[in-house]
Amino acid sequence: MNRQQAQPQPPHRVPAQHPAAQHPKGPPQHRHPDELFFFGTNDPRQGDVLIGFRNDIPVLYRFDTMDLPTGTRTTVRFNEQLELALLNWTMGKHMGSLVRNFNRTAAARGCAPHRAASNATPMADYVARGSVPNGRQFRSRAVARNEVFEWRRLGLGPTGRPEHYELFAISPAGEDRIATFAPDVREIENQGRSYARLRYTFPDEEELLHDAVIALCLNRWIDWQIDWQGM
Repeated sequence: MNRQQAQPQPPHRVPAQHPAAQHPKGPPQHRHPDELFFFGTNDPRQGDVLIGFRNDIPVLYRFDTMDLPTGTRTTVRFNEQLELALLNWTMGKHMGSLVRNFNRTAAARGCAPHRAASNATPMADYVARGSVPNGRQFRSRAVARNEVFEWRRLGLGPTGRPEHYELFAISPAGEDRIATFAPDVREIENQGRSYARLRYTFPDEEELLHDAVIALCLNRWIDWQIDWQGM
């Protein structure tokens, strides 16, 4: 296995047939790139904070994990108001169930919790077998067309585990790289020191971004559990 640090290329410009490329007429007038910086301890499940922009609008994701009497749970929050997803782990660290779109907001807004069992799916649906050995697929409920999305890891980094990933949109017409994740250590004003950056090319598809971020968390967690040095 090649253990040299992989260097992903920026995401391809998405071809016109892909809905992520369907913008209003005229060039986009974004002041900020569509990207998310990762802050925290580099633990995919605990304390990760993702800060960036989507269509020039600030966005924030937060991942927090805690042990409950019923098991270990990761809560994914979006913009501090919406609890986007609940990841319920089996025996602390193994794939369990994922509850998505359950319409629970922060208590400050006075909305009562509502967790519909019909929204629970296996975490494995977000990391299904990919089209290539280094890929894992998921479908986005925001995308009704016949298309799947696949995170692919790229070699090993200095830590001895995968640190670079690329996201592909795959359809009968072919595949397009639409996002990259890579280490990016820098000081961000008023935020602190980042450790990675996600760059993406589908700013008009918020739900796809939600699913991609959750799937990336699961991919990184799985890869943390593998003894790559012993393979």
